[in-house]
Amino acid sequence: MAHLYKSVVPSVKPNTDIGITQSRNNNLSYNFYTNGGSVYYNLDSDEESIKQFTPIQSNAHISAIHVTKVPNSSRELMFIGDSSGKLTIIELLLETEDVFKIIKEIQIFNAIITEIVTDNTASKLFIAGCVNMGSNSSGTSANSDILLRFINWELGNSIGDPMGANGSTCALSFASGSKNIIEPRVVSADNQGTIVMFKGSENGTGFKFFRTYKDSSSCFRGTVKDLKFSPSSKEQADEMLSSVGAYQRSKQGVPIRGEYIISVYSDKRIKLFNGDDLTLIQDVLTIDDINKMGASSGGWCLVEWISNDSFMVSGKCGTRIYKILDNTVCLKFSSDLKLYGANLDSGNIRAVNELGYVTLLKVDEDLANISFLKETKGIFKGIHQFTEDLISTQDGQIFNYKDKLLYENDDNVELSLLEKISDNTFVSLNKGGVLTTFSLCEAVKKNIQRTSLNVNVNIAHIDKLSKSILFSDFSSKMYKCYYENHQCEELASDITEEITSITSIEDDMYVCLFDQMTQSSKIVNKGQTVLTHKARISKLIVTKEHLTFSDVSGKTQVQCLSDHYEVGGKSFSKGETIVSVNKWSHHTGKITDMVWKPQFIEELSLDEKEPLLATVGLDNMIVVYSLLKTIRPKFKIENCHRMGIIGVRFVSSDEIVTFGGDGCIKYWKL
Repeated sequence: MAHLYKSVVPSVKPNTDIGITQSRNNNLSYNFYTNGGSVYYNLDSDEESIKQFTPIQSNAHISAIHVTKVPNSSRELMFIGDSSGKLTIIELLLETEDVFKIIKEIQIFNAIITEIVTDNTASKLFIAGCVNMGSNSSGTSANSDILLRFINWELGNSIGDPMGANGSTCALSFASGSKNIIEPRVVSADNQGTIVMFKGSENGTGFKFFRTYKDSSSCFRGTVKDLKFSPSSKEQADEMLSSVGAYQRSKQGVPIRGEYIISVYSDKRIKLFNGDDLTLIQDVLTIDDINKMGASSGGWCLVEWISNDSFMVSGKCGTRIYKILDNTVCLKFSSDLKLYGANLDSGNIRAVNELGYVTLLKVDEDLANISFLKETKGIFKGIHQFTEDLISTQDGQIFNYKDKLLYENDDNVELSLLEKISDNTFVSLNKGGVLTTFSLCEAVKKNIQRTSLNVNVNIAHIDKLSKSILFSDFSSKMYKCYYENHQCEELASDITEEITSITSIEDDMYVCLFDQMTQSSKIVNKGQTVLTHKARISKLIVTKEHLTFSDVSGKTQVQCLSDHYEVGGKSFSKGETIVSVNKWSHHTGKITDMVWKPQFIEELSLDEKEPLLATVGLDNMIVVYSLLKTIRPKFKIENCHRMGIIGVRFVSSDEIVTFGGDGCIKYWKL
């Protein structure tokens, strides 16, 4: 009987690009945040402070969340954006057993959704997207598309893309309005540090470009990490509401737009703008101020308004509170506290700190101090790549789960590949096309060589025989890069189908292609089709004897590649199916990874008399098959991880390790 004998939970930091959004359904406060795979809500209860649910079932991770209440209704909606560009709209039913109900799914971009904001009717959305989550994108043609959409989600149509945007959008803020009282505004910022303001049209159906701001200083190149309109003061809100009829208020919500906009940058800049026309009022930090702060890695990542004239900024530089007096920003408080998500909560601030803990903070009335009120348990980033002793999380951080050490990457970009290539030497390739060879020395990650390939990477596979990495970009172009000298060459650019998997054996490459029109896959080798399959193949393994693949429905098939192969008293020749799909369809969800035993590790002494295949998937299930027993799996373990299994490896003849979307590493004895 297979059983769990060890579990490792990595204490990795939360995603610095995800904040907290809040619900007040039935007068109860729910604070939502994400570890990239699940959405959590906090009930402020000593018995059960954090619950979770998983609204999306895919390999994509959640990259943006926003909760809003529908005016004149008890309904509350959550808008979720993921790393594949899909928007999921769900209705919150937190007081029921169902918890939530998915209303609609809309494909917005072929890129990461970074921000979602709603207007004051909860029906119109601004959605921002970004190809590369790094702090200094190059602005090449691959990531210079306008990634900003304005849609009516109920009708499912685009109201029109705002003109004037240029580049992948990484920050967004909306100030609601009401006709004949105050015009709504939207400000967005792209990955080149440009801020664009849009005004609501007179008929309320769309937004039009109004003004652009670009810092003329050549000293800075950082990304705008966050920007927010200030709220209106109570007096301003009362004055606006007094001139609006009850019916209009119920349909359009509360029209609020304050006087200011604050933007914070990855290079430590803080800027104060006029909230009406985007004119720059003040550089809160001068060049001398920034230079005095030293060369600490990273800058600010969030801004949160405490009142209509005071705000907090936080990030790797610490936390500061400022107050605006006569259009001049004055520093009131500074500390080393690092926060990566914040939300004003009944006069207090709920935030995610650098250790991943959800913390309730109280700000003194004179803004001179911040005190802790409560902490709840931490959140964990989902695992995305893994190799011997190392895993990487969905925001690109590297964690040594054997020695419990975190090696933080500077770019925070998701990895497409992480592999050990020799004793204490590793290679990584991130989605932004940065190839890094590194070593680990005294708890420090040391880069040996780091090269930008100027390609956005989708799928990657390492071929240690040729000391190269095979990978494709998002437009299905194929590349080969040698990880010793970091030289890259293009292999193929005429592929029209989507590449879903790449593998190789002895420098012989196999590519799996998926046709969106026919919803079928084919595996190609040297220009020849090896096999076809009527489903999307998610994983492919090739050995000298057989080709093995799994698909998104949970099915697996093994096909003979050698001229003669014997197993279980049966003989197979090249092209014959060793195990049929129907007999191995024991998974109920997408298979994310699979591995044969033996795993070509010389140090292990494995029994080759019974070939075993371990498969794992998003159904939280481990299934181990034997080629000698093809009717039933040899082992089947359910409910292994909380949020789906990302990977599996054999570590001995009877032990496997699994890596989960919940951030856990678990060891199983077979």
